[in-house]
Amino acid sequence: MVQNKMPTKTKVFGIAILILVGMILWSCGGSDDSRLTPAGSYAKLTTREFQQIVKDPDAHRGEGILVFGKITQFDSATGSDTFRANTGATSAEANQNTFLIGDKATLANMVEGDSFAANVTIVGTRSYKTQIGGSMTVPVFQIDVISK
Repeated sequence: MVQNKMPTKTKVFGIAILILVGMILWSCGGSDDSRLTPAGSYAKLTTREFQQIVKDPDAHRGEGILVFGKITQFDSATGSDTFRANTGATSAEANQNTFLIGDKATLANMVEGDSFAANVTIVGTRSYKTQIGGSMTVPVFQIDVISK
């Protein structure tokens, strides 16, 4: 029995075209980073809502939110999967010192000074010693998706 392989090639070609079109549409998503937020999974916060989370991150553990920020420290002291950033509900309001934890491979192209938008899960708080001898407690977010 002779099999006709043309339908299989056509299906593969069609799937490849669909993937290519999807990637093009995704990359043209604009600068508002709304493509990061799956419906119902990550809340886009107001300034006040973000401040309430910062006030007591432990009370919001496990919640998914959209944050904007700028990396302030990403070096051997923080490691390859953790960085410090100023974050906020919008990029213009990104002034909250925060620790973000992510996958090493996902963060490989990120460096100090990069601005980003990220879907994160709230982990709680972290205390660390400052360079001038004091200590600071800041929110900690787990990065689920990040975009420069």
